Amino acid sequence: MTKQCVQPFVRLLLLAVSVVILSACESIGKKSSLPVYNSPAFALDNWQIRGKLGIKTENDRASSSLKWTQSELDSYQINLAGPLGQGAVKMTAKPDQFTLVARGKTYHSESPRQLLLNQLGWDLPVDHFQHWVKGVPSPYQRVDAIEYDDNGTLLSLSQDGWDLEFSRYQTYGSWTLPGKLTAKIQSLSLTLIIRDWETGH
Repeated sequence: MTKQCVQPFVRLLLLAVSVVILSACESIGKKSSLPVYNSPAFALDNWQIRGKLGIKTENDRASSSLKWTQSELDSYQINLAGPLGQGAVKMTAKPDQFTLVARGKTYHSESPRQLLLNQLGWDLPVDHFQHWVKGVPSPYQRVDAIEYDDNGTLLSLSQDGWDLEFSRYQTYGSWTLPGKLTAKIQSLSLTLIIRDWETGH
């Protein structure tokens, strides 16, 4: 290659490298379109929580005791008892099969969110909440905003229209998990107080 050919080639190479660097810098400054996976709790698939769930709207508020048993990612059982549960509600999930028992009747659907909406009138993203309760973003939706403390513990999160805050973290074995979760969307506010975590189920 002659000297005359080398100089344009070098200039072209430098230009290409500069474009790549500028593009990378621009991408770093944008909001992440994917959840931020920097918590070991993402790997926690078998767990159980007991606590109290409160719901507040513009016109009403109620509460219920809650027991949630998770067995692998796609299998769980949620038990609600009290005014919020309209007496007692049990929701069971298996891969592509969801069952709701309420008011003495059994209902089935391919979507847990649609099942709750149709039968109880609650539009709740259950698929997200099974991750949020662990203090991690849901892998099913982009993250709009996220905040961690100096130890990498999730403090707040905006995802799928919901604004969430996490607090009262405690250590259970090798896991650091939240004891309180608040979730808000428009006029709906949910507060989950977790009295007890069990891991390894």
